[in-house]
Amino acid sequence: MDKKTDWVKLVKEMAVRAGSNSGEPKFRALSSGIPLRKAELKLPQLILIDIGGTSTKVGIRRLESGKEVWAVLMEEPNDSFDDSSHQGSNLERFASAVAERTKEALSKNALNKEGPWGLGIVWSNAMDNPVIPGFGIEGVVSGREHYSKGEWFCRDVKNGDKIGVVFAQAFGHGGLKINLTLVGNDTPLTMKAWPTASAGMVASTGLNATIVKNSSSGPIICNAEMGTTWKVDTSLVGEADLIGPGFKAGIIEHLVSGQNLPKLFVSHVLYNSGKEKSLKNLAERFKVLGSKAYEMLTAADLAACLNSPAQFANKLELSSEELKSCSSIVERLIVRAARLSALLAFASVVEQLDGNSSVEVALDSSLSRGIPLFWSELNKSVQEISPPGKTIKLKLVDRIPVDGGILSVPMQGAANALDSLAEALK
Repeated sequence: MDKKTDWVKLVKEMAVRAGSNSGEPKFRALSSGIPLRKAELKLPQLILIDIGGTSTKVGIRRLESGKEVWAVLMEEPNDSFDDSSHQGSNLERFASAVAERTKEALSKNALNKEGPWGLGIVWSNAMDNPVIPGFGIEGVVSGREHYSKGEWFCRDVKNGDKIGVVFAQAFGHGGLKINLTLVGNDTPLTMKAWPTASAGMVASTGLNATIVKNSSSGPIICNAEMGTTWKVDTSLVGEADLIGPGFKAGIIEHLVSGQNLPKLFVSHVLYNSGKEKSLKNLAERFKVLGSKAYEMLTAADLAACLNSPAQFANKLELSSEELKSCSSIVERLIVRAARLSALLAFASVVEQLDGNSSVEVALDSSLSRGIPLFWSELNKSVQEISPPGKTIKLKLVDRIPVDGGILSVPMQGAANALDSLAEALK
């Protein structure tokens, strides 16, 4: 049995064991509380907040004569909300700043501030999602030890903290009436963004996928926290796979996410410079920078290395021979990341394949949009590991240009989820 087959077997077992009392390794199965069915009716006006690892976006959806009207009110770096004039915990200060600027943006656009509004919050970390009558779906921090993105407002959060209450109160204090709140992980919300999806998956700054589990009340969309709960071993990780000085990749997200691929590139340059002369000069510059070298590049830079090599060469002042060696490293990292992502796509739907010949995975992936090699290798790998007679289709869900900006995929899903929740709670 080759290594690829070993991994397929492993992720299938981890998916089947998810949410059970069976032993490790296994993915998590955190219920999102989000109804599977599509809503017949839509709520009149929604505030949608997408809290990412580096920035936060606020949008709205309103109904005008039965038609959806979308707008993005703002998108700003998370650090810009670190305002000392607000009181409380870091999360409370963050929520207050977001609510304050949302209210200002609504006033600027001459929109009804009072509401009532439905509030959808995209929270890209682990949490529990109890359904609370009269409130909606709460987000209760859990698995705090797996929070790996380093957002400033998460520094003092602890297991049991309630995200939805904090934001609903912040908006209430700002004079905006909230009558339904939903806090959801971006991955279940990605699934809700595509009406016929059997699973949702994110492969961007982070890495994650959903899993659907059966319960006494029917199928439940769960956040499996796949990227952080799959601990990798020596069959996947080499000596060059560091994401910081002395910090070896330990989870699958370290090998795939857009946040970590540039760090792996730096480490691979340093590791291979001893045997490849063309990498020596670049490695020396990285050594001078020390730990800062691991932060100097982005996933967009790696995309440029493959798509616009002259741009990448100019940024790092590379000769043609140096560029060739760097491109080879980037290509290897991207192909590996895509193949590992394919395993998670398979795991997200493996339990649904018994009763279906074809399933769809809704995908939100900046890596797929920006790096053609990643997208093609991901699709190829998914086809290779799909069981005979079964088809796993990847649907790369589009972001939508609207007034004021780009509507993210989980924001679309949050709107659909709020509609479904309102209908379910009637």
